Amino acid sequence: MGLTLLLQRISASSSSLAQQSLVQGLPFLELSSIFINLLLVLVFLFVVSARRIFVCLGRIRVFKDDLGANGSPIRHTSVLDGEVQEVRVGTDFKFSVFCCFYVLFVQVVVLGFDGVGLIRGDANGKVVDWSVLCLPASQGIAWFVLSFSALHCKFKAAEKFPLLLRVWWSVSFVICLCTLYVDGRGFVQEGSKHLRSHVVANFRHDTGPSFSFLATLSWINPLLSIGAKRPLEIKDIPLLAPQDRAKTNYKILNSNWEKLKAENPSKQPSLAWAILMSFWKEAACNAIFAGLNTLEEELQEDATIVLPRGITSTSIEIKNGVFSWDPSSARPTLSGIQMKVEKGMRVAVCGMVGSGKSSFLSCILGEIPKISGEVQLCGTAAYVSQSAWIQSVDAHTGSELFKEYILTALEDKTVVFVTHQVEFLPSADLILVLKEGRIIQAGKYDDLLQAGTDFKTLVSAHHEAIEAMDIPNYSSGESDHSLCPDGSVGLGKNHDAPSSSIDCLAKEVQEGTSASEQKAIKEKKKAKRARKKQLVQEEERVRGRVSMKVYLSYMAAAYKGSLIPLIIISQAVFQFLQIASSWWMAWANPQTQGDQPKVTPMVLLVVYMALAFGSSWFIFIRAVLVATFGLAAAQKLFLKMLRSVFRAPMSFFDSTPAGRILNRVSIDQSVVDLDIPFRLGGFASTTIQLIGIVGVMTKVTWQVLLLVIPMAIACLWMQKYYMASSRELVRIVSIQKSPIIHLFGESIAGAATIRGFGQEKRFMKRNLYLLDCFARPFFCSLAAIEWLCLRMELLSTFVFAFCMLLLVSFPHGSIDPSMAGLAVTYGLNLNARLSRWILSFCKLENKIISIERIYQYSQIPGEAPPVIEDSRPPTRWPENGTIELHDLKVRYKENLPVVLHGVTCTFPGGKKIGIVGRTGSGKSTMIQALFRLIEPAGGRILIDKIDISTLGLHDLRSRLSIIPQDPTLFEGTIRENLDPLQEHSDHEVWQALDKSQLGEVIREKEHKLDSPVLENGDNWSVGQRQLVSLGRALLKQAKILVLDEATASVDTQTDNLIQKIIRTEFKNCTVCTIAHRIPTVIDSDLVLVLSDGRVAEFDTPQRLLEDKSSMFLKLVSEYSSRSSGVPDF
Repeated sequence: MGLTLLLQRISASSSSLAQQSLVQGLPFLELSSIFINLLLVLVFLFVVSARRIFVCLGRIRVFKDDLGANGSPIRHTSVLDGEVQEVRVGTDFKFSVFCCFYVLFVQVVVLGFDGVGLIRGDANGKVVDWSVLCLPASQGIAWFVLSFSALHCKFKAAEKFPLLLRVWWSVSFVICLCTLYVDGRGFVQEGSKHLRSHVVANFRHDTGPSFSFLATLSWINPLLSIGAKRPLEIKDIPLLAPQDRAKTNYKILNSNWEKLKAENPSKQPSLAWAILMSFWKEAACNAIFAGLNTLEEELQEDATIVLPRGITSTSIEIKNGVFSWDPSSARPTLSGIQMKVEKGMRVAVCGMVGSGKSSFLSCILGEIPKISGEVQLCGTAAYVSQSAWIQSVDAHTGSELFKEYILTALEDKTVVFVTHQVEFLPSADLILVLKEGRIIQAGKYDDLLQAGTDFKTLVSAHHEAIEAMDIPNYSSGESDHSLCPDGSVGLGKNHDAPSSSIDCLAKEVQEGTSASEQKAIKEKKKAKRARKKQLVQEEERVRGRVSMKVYLSYMAAAYKGSLIPLIIISQAVFQFLQIASSWWMAWANPQTQGDQPKVTPMVLLVVYMALAFGSSWFIFIRAVLVATFGLAAAQKLFLKMLRSVFRAPMSFFDSTPAGRILNRVSIDQSVVDLDIPFRLGGFASTTIQLIGIVGVMTKVTWQVLLLVIPMAIACLWMQKYYMASSRELVRIVSIQKSPIIHLFGESIAGAATIRGFGQEKRFMKRNLYLLDCFARPFFCSLAAIEWLCLRMELLSTFVFAFCMLLLVSFPHGSIDPSMAGLAVTYGLNLNARLSRWILSFCKLENKIISIERIYQYSQIPGEAPPVIEDSRPPTRWPENGTIELHDLKVRYKENLPVVLHGVTCTFPGGKKIGIVGRTGSGKSTMIQALFRLIEPAGGRILIDKIDISTLGLHDLRSRLSIIPQDPTLFEGTIRENLDPLQEHSDHEVWQALDKSQLGEVIREKEHKLDSPVLENGDNWSVGQRQLVSLGRALLKQAKILVLDEATASVDTQTDNLIQKIIRTEFKNCTVCTIAHRIPTVIDSDLVLVLSDGRVAEFDTPQRLLEDKSSMFLKLVSEYSSRSSGVPDF
């Protein structure tokens, strides 16, 4: 009935509305709202219709393709791989849908209310404005579409709302805010006359629950509630999305990248375009930056051509290859490389130190920039770097690795191996000899020997080393021991009798290794792996409140805290002068019209300028003091931490990943440098300002204390509630940075190996997982501080409103107007200062955690002191160089088993001592104990009758020299690495280089002694680094020299030369040599054989070789047997 009456009235009044549009008199904002809502409805209908059309077309195309391919249609189902996807409806979705239907309900009520009112008015003969219905009708249609579209997302199992809905919500929210502003202004001007139904409705859904839920950050309440009860852990922090986004985003980006490459294979795709395709909503600006900056240093796409496995019988082929680590250099690293390797071949690469062997492998893997030529691989590749290759193990382990893996396990694979061990070369199908970056010889073993030149020189050097081992020949009476069990007498026509007996002996040794011994070796390796796992523990973390000791340690770090009172006084004087200047202007100026000024204008300005200048001067002093204090404190804390880390024992570095140390000395230290001093100064400033403001407010309106006190209690409660979670979140964030830094460093260091095995995705996934673990607490930490900020601001706003009501409620004349104005001004500041005071304290405590972490690393238990004044050795100590070990027992950590079990022996001064034993027998541990890198658990070591445990570490280590197994070069120049203390002349440095076989190499460099050395010496080969370490030892000329596998990475010829130089240059020194190459120690005066951390044998090499049960003889026999394939020529 009402609807019929409405239509009749509209038809009856159509003539009166002919000259005026229905919506002509509506305000602009309402017209905009109607237009936008109807336009978005039409867009929605168009999108839905277009999507339906495309779906239909897609089904027809798929149907035709399926019929053409299979002859029958394929039925698509929502079941993927036999698993039905589970749909979970989140609380946020429910809340959003509820809010949509809530607003729809309000709009329907408004439309009904206005419609009924208009019908009644028209029925009573009143003139009605039907255009009032346009706005609620359009909004009702819009929210109807929005509500059911949001509800439809549940049945589509969508992870997020469609873009159109999100844009629509945003536009509607902006329109509502604008309407609320206009209605609010109209209500102030017109009062209750402006109240209409749509005003109430707009207010209702402007303050809807969805906006309140998001704006107040209530979603973080559960996390803060947990943190208030106990310290937070990483498992308590919720995911930022239904799943962590980093891995998903990487998959999206990688998919689009591959799609672009497939569209145009001949052209390098744009990373910027791939990012824009993937994340144009999130990172359009960053994509432009990435496209300009991230593609410059990528590996060459055409460095290697990889063919699918089985497509050709040629595994590796290089044609006219020219490669250089520095493309701008006139001399390439490798040139004229020609090679063709068939499937299943074993290729050996050999050459002198620095000839380009490792670079040759890099060119196959595509790691070295290619200048010209072509590299082609068929199938997949794997790469074992030099540091993990067989030179670093004993003779038995090295031969077992070569036999079990290269000759057996990899029998059907194509193997390219670089080696200095000449005894492995006869097993190769192809031998490449490199010199100065060129392949100078290529062929089989016998062919290269007949050709002579460089390869024969290498083999001859090895043969000389074997001949140098004076192994006794057994008499005919002992011939039964020299025959092999199978009756064979040799391996080739060139083998003599001693060689044959050595072979038989080695065979007996290998066959005599019982199953129990092998089981014991396996158990030992297993225990070693378990110890390694136990070494690295979770990063330590303080829980609960930050100790006051941390604050005091920081404040006392600079000038013993003497600047702190000066900073407080400067800030207090500044605040006093600020208040005084404001008070002066309020008191001296006339308050009302007709009042006489209390002072002349000149006095007014002079006093005000003096107060302003004074406050400026004191705030400048405060800024200088804070900066001075911060710089001095940061330097002292950093140096203290640095000394503590440098003085830490080796066990600390064994159990602490490098990422943890780098995290503290970089990220935490940067917070101390740039953030904490100003946070501390800001907190002091805010505290004094707050006291001044409360003082002024109390003086003018003391009643404000009635609210300030409970407000302060509420603020402190919120601060305590927030800090319980916030400080733990910051600690977790700091801890989660360390694995990222460590993994990144590891990945960079092992990039060649990772790419060689094709494991880039595995490390990328691990890196993304660690980034997610870092992003979760970091985001929650930022959200928590915003949570606190919002509540502080709301609370201070209420207090300010109360103060204003209090002021205006005073009777006229009961308060000086100037003082009331002053109170209003400072009341506005009270809002900001109170919240700033709480926030500055919270942020200060969050930042002070960096000092807490630095303080931890400043308290590391250190080694012995560098110098003990009461126990300094004589100036010329050690004169003789005698080393005595008495019942020496060593363990790496208190909770780990003993490694050396009561070692007792004496190394006579001036003698050459060879130390041998299988891998893990304790050789390097003994040397570490000699340098006191590990403190003995029992026993003692005497050098020239002085117990080294009573000496300072500097006094001890400065009198010893070592050429380590893993040579280390520091970034700088060759001269700085040879003579870091600048104690020797250039002539002496060149002599040391010539003796260490590096003189010619350095002279060929452009900068000679100033030739650059990159970090870790990466621009020098491992063999060259060991020769530089030898040069250091030659310059130092210590009485005791230790060689720990010092020539493991050089060829036999260079090794022989180095041994001759050591015999000459260190003939009066005690030389302790650890070596797996038996010729290196065979001419020693004494040989110490270690087995499982115990002394197995200690005698001259001749006596040990004469004893048929000697373990040293077995080691020599193994080495000789392995080397017996090298013919005599």
